[in-house]
Amino acid sequence: MEPRLINYFLRSLLLAVAFSTGTYFIIWGLAAIHQESDVPSGAALPLALWTFPAFFFGSLIVFVIRRSGARRH
Repeated sequence: MEPRLINYFLRSLLLAVAFSTGTYFIIWGLAAIHQESDVPSGAALPLALWTFPAFFFGSLIVFVIRRSGARRH
């Protein structure tokens, strides 16, 4: 693989892990602090697991498109 593509892959992986972890703690904290919101604490893990691929593929696409636009100039 191309070194730039590996760099984009690792960046996307780190961003996805960061956003998934943040999502988990935000939902878990919301469930723990605000019981009136009716958000179950068990919803934190499934939402974090769904957030990971969304941010991973989304950021990977953005990095590749942004870089391909810079090559044309």
